[in-house]
Amino acid sequence: MPAVKTQSSVLITGVTGFIAAWAAEYLLEEGYIVYGSVRDETKAKELQDRFSKHGGNFRLVKVSDVREKGAFDEVARKVDGILHIASPFHFNTQDSKKELIEPAVEGTLNLLRAAAQSKTVSRVVITSSFAANMQKFESPHTYTEDDWNTISTEEVEKDNTNAFHGYLASKSEAEKAAWDFVKNERPSFDLSVINPVYVFGPFIHPVKDAKSINTSVGMIHATLNGKEIQDEGPHQNYVDVRDVARAHVRALQNEEAGGRRHITSAGPFGNGQIAAILKKNFPDSKVQEPKKSDCPDFGFPVKSLTADDLKIDYITLEKSIVDTAKALQEKF
Repeated sequence: MPAVKTQSSVLITGVTGFIAAWAAEYLLEEGYIVYGSVRDETKAKELQDRFSKHGGNFRLVKVSDVREKGAFDEVARKVDGILHIASPFHFNTQDSKKELIEPAVEGTLNLLRAAAQSKTVSRVVITSSFAANMQKFESPHTYTEDDWNTISTEEVEKDNTNAFHGYLASKSEAEKAAWDFVKNERPSFDLSVINPVYVFGPFIHPVKDAKSINTSVGMIHATLNGKEIQDEGPHQNYVDVRDVARAHVRALQNEEAGGRRHITSAGPFGNGQIAAILKKNFPDSKVQEPKKSDCPDFGFPVKSLTADDLKIDYITLEKSIVDTAKALQEKF
């Protein structure tokens, strides 16, 4: 399928989110017209101010509920590509199927139906997660795009109140639904998927207060302000939000990315590493020495298509953490 070229129009769902705001920034810088969907237009004022230098190339589209029938039909007729980034992400639930899995699946399918009716959309890029790949193996394993998380869906079947597995299952089930839709419906567009690991990095999306910060950035904020941490390391794998956003843009642009999943991972990290980086670069902060922990290591090797397809030169852990901390200090 041909790439979505510069000066084309692109819809980004959930444009006021952590990853989505950066994706909008990069697309606008390259000359694209961006339609950003939001639930509440007043929350997008900061982004509108930031993107005002691009004239009328940034346009808001109100979508109160991604599951509402026809919610994306009109805007899908105006665009050449779609980045579907909006999805529920929280652990405050007593019903994982109803509050996490069903909204993720239904929202994704609703968007794909709108894209299938459009005569202009040639590629859809969906933000999944490494949660959709993550699986427990009895022996050392190098993860690839062929891996799927089936355990979390099984765990939710046993205990529907398990919010952690509910979130993981929501990512794998929504992504599977997307691939099945393309296989069964054979739409005129093709599909590419981004599967990021734990995402750090500076934020440009609207954040009301420290309590509203997304989980990964919130961890840096808490560490800077003296929260006691455990020395787990490597804790798991990280990637910078700017690299995840660039991966989405390049998945639109590169013909080879169509029909493929892409794990974005810059390598392992540990809380001890993060504490050391923050103490070194912000000596006046309240960072504590991490306590030793018996927790198992969660860093894992990854062999991904991302380097070949999307040409991502990953931001280092130190730069990612330092830039995150600077953004927090500027905001709070």
